[in-house]
Amino acid sequence: MPHLRMKKGQAGAILELLELRGRKSDLVKSRRDDLYKMVKWLNWRDVPDKKAELLKEWNLQEAQVHAMFSRDGETLRLVDDAYRLVEDL
Repeated sequence: MPHLRMKKGQAGAILELLELRGRKSDLVKSRRDDLYKMVKWLNWRDVPDKKAELLKEWNLQEAQVHAMFSRDGETLRLVDDAYRLVEDL
């Protein structure tokens, strides 16, 4: 199996994306979008023009992108599980 080299932080986001497979709630969809943005941000943040282009494309400020990193994926999964349990009742 080939190895994939990633910049710091990208691996964690990719692993979280993999853990969210099969979940379809709006909360999970939003987090999935955030994770895609995080991976792309980590890949291009060193290039000033691309960094500015991404922020403009996403209509976000740099602080908002950094806030995505502080969200806890485990908490999101627990909340999603709780929603699914309530729906089943």
